[in-house]
Order: sequence, then structure tokens, then C-alpha cells
Amino acid sequence: MKKWETNNGAIIYLLLGGRSNVYLVVWNGINILVDTAKKSSRQHLLDVIEGLPRSHRRVDYLVLTHTHYDHCRNAAYLKGQKHCRIIMSAFEKKSAEDGFTVLPKGTNAFSARISLLGNFLGSKCFGYENFSPDIVLTENYTFPTSGNQLKIIATPGHSKGSLSLIVSDYVLVGDALFGIFKESVFPPFADNVPQLIQSWKKLLATDSKVFLPGHGQAVSRERLERAVKRFSKRYPAFSGHDCFKPEHLK
Repeated sequence: MKKWETNNGAIIYLLLGGRSNVYLVVWNGINILVDTAKKSSRQHLLDVIEGLPRSHRRVDYLVLTHTHYDHCRNAAYLKGQKHCRIIMSAFEKKSAEDGFTVLPKGTNAFSARISLLGNFLGSKCFGYENFSPDIVLTENYTFPTSGNQLKIIATPGHSKGSLSLIVSDYVLVGDALFGIFKESVFPPFADNVPQLIQSWKKLLATDSKVFLPGHGQAVSRERLERAVKRFSKRYPAFSGHDCFKPEHLK
């Protein structure tokens, strides 16, 4: 199993790879699962967790980087099995309670057609067991007792409620970046591309060196810097309202 150790001594396990990555962060008695993959991966995910050292098998928190079906289909089940507290953005709370999140827009002609078809099929094909989050974020979040070592920031663009978890010199970024393509980190789906580019700049402002995406391989800081330089010229700066102030919470 692939794993990384951060500058502050945290261990990050890659529990599942392939189509959707699932990570477990272990630091100073706090265990944080990041995303859950699809339902078809459920038993394998549980088996992998049970194969970890005993103290690492516990799940205290489940952080959902966003609520697209391939990231949250096991959220309700894991909450029941592991008694973890689910953390997510206020922007996607209603989607979680409804059991369906609208698929993001395609960023190229092919993915745009997939997005249209997927949303036409709707919850029948891309829904999930609904759930209620325990911690709904309307501002940046630092884990209790972590001494600012584990924190969550908003990185919208792929979806309105996308979040990233900072663990010292590593950041778990969900679909804000894609690690599938050799020459690009640009996702094939994103609801707001200018906002996404601003989120990339926010990630670089963390001074982290490695970015772990929801799909594909780790992305280096240098690779992200090249992407920001390239795409900043193509898309204007995002000038929307505070990404942690949903309209219904103002």
C-alpha cells in the first residue's frame, strides 16, 4: 500500500486508487478518511482498513472533498459502520440530504456531452444513499487538538463546495487537480473554471510541496505552478463572493 509521511509526522495512506482515490490521514491520535469511492469498492475499502495497524483502523472523521457520486457513495454506510463524523461544505449539504449531486460541466466537447447525459439520467444512475453531515463548513476549519496542523480550506471550481485538507507539506485536493494526464492537471469537469484557477493559487499559497488528487497520481508543486501560469492567461480572475458564504447562510 502506498503511503507518505509529512513534515509534521502524519502518515497518509492511499487506501484505494484507480478510478477514485481514498486516503486515510493518521496524526497524533486523529484518523481522518478522505472520500469514499463508489459502492462497488465498499468491501475492498473495509478490508484495506482492517489490514492497517490496529490504532489506524479507527475512523474519527470523514472529510468529503465534494459530493459527486464517485466520492461519497459509501459515506452513509461508513458513518454507520465506523461511527465517524462527516465533514463537508455547506454548499453541498442539501445535495447530500437529497442523495444526488448535479454532475459538473464538461471542460471540453467530449466531457460536456458526458455531463449532459449524466444529468439527464440523474439520480437513478448517479445518486447515492442520502446522509446528513455532522460538521458543515461555512469557514476554514482546523481540527480540534491539532494545533493548526490539520486544516480544511475551500477550493471551489470543480464544484461549488469543493474542499481541500492540508496536512503540513501535503494537501489532499479532491478534484481540484487531476493526476491522470501526463502533461495537465486540468480536470475534464468543472462548474467554474476561473474560480478553479483561483483555488489553484490558494493551494500554492499553502507552501505545500505535494498535492494528492481524487484521481490519478500525486501532483508536484512545480507541475501546479506551470498549470497556474498557463491557465491564468486563458481565464480572467474570479471575482465572485466569498466561497464560504452560501446564499442561504448570509
